[in-house]
Amino acid sequence: MRSILGKGLVGLAGAALLTAMTSALFASAPPAVPKAAALTGKVSSTEEGLMEGVVVSAKKEGSTITVSVVSNVAGQYSFPADRLTPGKYTVTTRATGYDMKSQTVEVTGQQPAALDLKVSWISDQKAAAAQMTSGEWFMTIPGTYADKQQLTGCVDCHTLWRPANVTYNAADMAKVLVRMGGYYPPNSQPDKIQLLSTSNADTLNRAPTPAQVSFGKYVASFNLSTGPTHPYPLQRLPRPTGKATEVIMTTYDLPRQHTEVHDVLLTPQGTLWYSDFGSQFIGTLDPKTGKATEYEMPIGFEGRPVGALDIRADKAGKIYVANMGQAQMTIFDPKTGKFDTWIPPDWNAPGDTRITMLDPLHDDVDGKVWVKSAIGVFQVDLKTLSGTKATAGTMIPTNPNGETRGYGTVADNKNNVFHLLNNLPASTVPYTDAKTLQTTYFQIPSGNGGCRRGHVDAQNRLWCAQSQTNRILMVDPQTKEVKQIGLKTPWQIPYDAQYDDKAYVWTAGMAQDLAVRVNVATGEQTEYLLPAQTNIRKLQVDSTTPISSLWVGDNFGGGITHIEPLTP
Repeated sequence: MRSILGKGLVGLAGAALLTAMTSALFASAPPAVPKAAALTGKVSSTEEGLMEGVVVSAKKEGSTITVSVVSNVAGQYSFPADRLTPGKYTVTTRATGYDMKSQTVEVTGQQPAALDLKVSWISDQKAAAAQMTSGEWFMTIPGTYADKQQLTGCVDCHTLWRPANVTYNAADMAKVLVRMGGYYPPNSQPDKIQLLSTSNADTLNRAPTPAQVSFGKYVASFNLSTGPTHPYPLQRLPRPTGKATEVIMTTYDLPRQHTEVHDVLLTPQGTLWYSDFGSQFIGTLDPKTGKATEYEMPIGFEGRPVGALDIRADKAGKIYVANMGQAQMTIFDPKTGKFDTWIPPDWNAPGDTRITMLDPLHDDVDGKVWVKSAIGVFQVDLKTLSGTKATAGTMIPTNPNGETRGYGTVADNKNNVFHLLNNLPASTVPYTDAKTLQTTYFQIPSGNGGCRRGHVDAQNRLWCAQSQTNRILMVDPQTKEVKQIGLKTPWQIPYDAQYDDKAYVWTAGMAQDLAVRVNVATGEQTEYLLPAQTNIRKLQVDSTTPISSLWVGDNFGGGITHIEPLTP
């Protein structure tokens, strides 16, 4: 890790020095520039010379599409000709501890455009701190693991830069926590707040609880309340190397400024859909043109928070959406353009009842869809949905062991369902038979902490992400095998995991801006650094590409990124 208080090295910071030495060794015989390149050049700095692992991004004037590549061991970057059409491009970079003013270049399409890039070391601590990922703040901030676990909820709505750089003292920080407790979590952003339906002037300004007082003291212990700089070295991850530089990433901007892309979905028909965590919109994206088409979902309850979480499709291409605070499952038929809804029996339970998860993929087995509501998981018979606000359903208890926070629902090919319990005490993965409604509990081997989201592969195995313990979990209900894969980089808060049915399981998360590909046979982990700060929730593996690729949304930044590895 590199200290960004100056040009000294802390922990793994020697990686930067090693990169410079390696670059010098290979500079005499750099890899040949591909003949089909549209734009190429080298990246360097005064401190390191030629630099490996710098993300270089190019965005065409007037376009909503940004293409990114990564410099290799010789400091060379190259954009394939089929990725940049002729026109004027703005070029930017992302590199740990370095910055560069954007540059422009003309791509003609006739011969490769050449543009060498010089990045500058950031000596100002505040400017350097603004670059840090939430995961790097977790690595940096003083405190025990239990202390830092309190901060994992912060990254639902914003990065950890915010609490680490505010100047509130302990008392004022506790008051801020009171106000944030009145916001609808986590469908709010700092500049787009949604209040709980029970929030008012009194609740937003009440006295802090003992827990909020304690948490306020902890935040004040590492923020800027005692001085203009942090009294500890700021830690950074090293830049990508090797296979992690062999990738093309394409980012698509979406039309509305505050689009919170929570989930991305590839339907069986190959259409790319997304859900918006902070509004009543779902949409499709055409990767060829970058055009997004959006559909506004009906309001079920006026005055309740809006936003969608899980978005899934059945085999016929019908879209199902977990409509969170609106307490409804929303069903959209792209063929007719019509919406339908299902409201659970507990829709009027105290608080802002949410429908968070559902899975209709195998509704062709028995005509039923699984839906996670405020008090449990329902098995909903689709034949009873004669109109809106139907109430058909059978509730499935999932927490007889006292484990709480049932979160995800994932159906297998017999329409049995895995229940994902996203909390640290969780020690099992419940699995309910669709016919008998009997539940089996698979024990998690070590490091208690349930899964957040997951997918079932072609072998009917569940792959899911243990966000609290930085692991991927696999459960095979046929063989009863349960195994874990620990992620090599800490504090990723992995949100989802999916196996490509060939060789790799993919994951990504809320804190480190990394898309991680794990070779299941060898255990090799390749971490692709995204072009910008990105809060990733549900992901989607694309197995139609020559090497499996990954689609992720940005819950903070209003975009979708496609990560395409160039080498196995």
